[in-house]
Amino acid sequence: MAKFCKQERKTYDSAKDSGWIDDYYWLKRSNKESWPRERCFEESKKYNTILELKRDKPALLDAIYRNDWLKEMPWLKKTRITLNDYDALLKASEYKTRLDLVHENLNLYQVLYRRKLLKVIYNENDILRSDVKNIIETYKR
Repeated sequence: MAKFCKQERKTYDSAKDSGWIDDYYWLKRSNKESWPRERCFEESKKYNTILELKRDKPALLDAIYRNDWLKEMPWLKKTRITLNDYDALLKASEYKTRLDLVHENLNLYQVLYRRKLLKVIYNENDILRSDVKNIIETYKR
């Protein structure tokens, strides 16, 4: 539709004014959502970080940037909260297997992988170690 609108402007305007544009079924229409101010604020409160918002609702984030509303949204953090080793291991201990961790919380898995902490709490069969609570306590500061 946008290509037709740009390349054949007079034809597009004529078809639109005459009400024929809806009959042009071969033209693809964009499914852009409308993001009025109130809806932007309401929907953005469901997210903690800009990264989460970008991943789930990129059109919403575009509207927020376009209208310069980000400074009015203090609940949207610019960066993620970084976990120390103890907190990361404690959170990972909620998952019985390494596969559960990957499926449920990929970001946490990647953090543990980069810090080489996966072997600390999971055994060679990728199952949570039985003495995991004692191991995690050694990381407490």
